[in-house]
Amino acid sequence: MSEKVKLARFIQQQRIHQKLTQEEVASALGLTRPTYRQIETGERDLKVMEARNLADLFKMSVAELLHGDEPGWAITLEKPPAHRKKSSVKRTAERNIHISHKDAQRFIEMLLYILGEVGAKPNAGATVLHKLLYFIDFDYYEIHSEKLLGATYTRDSFGPYAVELDTILENMREKGDLDLIKHTYHGHTQKKYLPLRDPDLSDFSAPEILHVNNVLARLSDMGAREIRDYSHGDYPYRATEQGEIIDYETVFYRDDPYARGELHDEI
Repeated sequence: MSEKVKLARFIQQQRIHQKLTQEEVASALGLTRPTYRQIETGERDLKVMEARNLADLFKMSVAELLHGDEPGWAITLEKPPAHRKKSSVKRTAERNIHISHKDAQRFIEMLLYILGEVGAKPNAGATVLHKLLYFIDFDYYEIHSEKLLGATYTRDSFGPYAVELDTILENMREKGDLDLIKHTYHGHTQKKYLPLRDPDLSDFSAPEILHVNNVLARLSDMGAREIRDYSHGDYPYRATEQGEIIDYETVFYRDDPYARGELHDEI
């Protein structure tokens, strides 16, 4: 049974336990009954804000809702650090990666959008998030020869690693933009980030948002191991030494099934 179906069944069980009809729950979520029914059948992904409203309705935490059907789970909702770090610079392999305020804010808003779209999926932990960002950036660069988010990625044994991501996520927690949930998922500790506000996408064009949606639709159901193994086959990753920065230009040497250049006219 897939994780999506497990979550769908758990939601259905909780609704029945609370003696609520599909119509009542749909109304509470601001959805039509047919749309809500798709959540209970696993045909539609649950958005984070919908998960928060469902958790309130079922009198449980969001973490309990998203992972209540996982046997032996242990969940910790971490508080933000007491003090902000003096520097927002991420140090990796003795190199400093500097993030401008404008680029960081653009990154933050798109992170909030991505997490709002897929953060409620049981598989969507930090490992998956790093890979989704990589494919969003490198696919876009291959198609348009320009950067979308322009994050810096290094070759890590677990796949491409977004250098700036950890620092930005920590700063977002400090500002109250998101929650961090840690729990045991298939025997491993998983970090999940859940947004606490809506994103401001005014700096993004419709084609850019469509591109992000296409990558999420294609890859966001992959588990950590699956998307890790998939990323290992991409030429930019294969062409880079361990710990080194992955060059965006290597994307033009991709082969199937990673090459996206032929989709240029569709996006």
